Amino acid sequence: MIRALTSADREAALAAINEAARWYREFLPPGEHHEPEMTEAAWDAEARRLTWYGAFERGTLVGVMGLEYVRDVALLRHAYILPGRQRQGVGSRLLAHLETEVRGVHRIVVGTYQGNYKARSALEKAGYRASADPAAVLRAYYAIPGDRLRASLTYEKLLPKEAGAMANEAKVGTVTDYYAKIGVAAVRLTDGPLAVGDTIRIHGHTTDLTQPVDSLQLEHRAVSRAEPGTEVALKVRERVRKQDEVFRVTP
Repeated sequence: MIRALTSADREAALAAINEAARWYREFLPPGEHHEPEMTEAAWDAEARRLTWYGAFERGTLVGVMGLEYVRDVALLRHAYILPGRQRQGVGSRLLAHLETEVRGVHRIVVGTYQGNYKARSALEKAGYRASADPAAVLRAYYAIPGDRLRASLTYEKLLPKEAGAMANEAKVGTVTDYYAKIGVAAVRLTDGPLAVGDTIRIHGHTTDLTQPVDSLQLEHRAVSRAEPGTEVALKVRERVRKQDEVFRVTP
């Protein structure tokens, strides 16, 4: 059974989180590993901004995960599975359940440690793709200490539009060039602004790509937002072509 957790579940959830987090010692430098991983105060603070979910087996809490909304994305956070129940599908069921709970957005972001090969493998099997610029995503949507930011990366998935609110598209510009060796598109902004964190659709005769904007460069300088009348460079996950139109997608 998977359900939303309440304050009555806090003790069991903290026990699961702190036991599961001990394996971080395998890949985190000593100064970056903390015990306990989460305190009661931290749990309560997180509960004020996200919804905790738990997986139960025969009445015992065996895994937890949180769902938080930040602007145009849903963050899946704090995924912890008891060591004795790992690699048995608990995490996959929790992940799939939280995806069905997402409302109003169609982009999901999940952060994890670079060294957490278990989580990375599970996310890739579930259809998540590594962010092109994880540092930019982490700065845009997370508030985490600098040491953990440097040791982390992000994965993303775009849900079908019918899974959340219907999305709207507004044209912002046109592709003026594509640099295949580095996977970068030059985009002339003609109809609207563009910002890091936006979701865009690039569409043309043989192009149809939807992805987040993880970073922007204006005149070889990193920026968080660009206005109409400028030309920006951004990383793209697939080949795009000159004259492809670029749209900003909003829920």
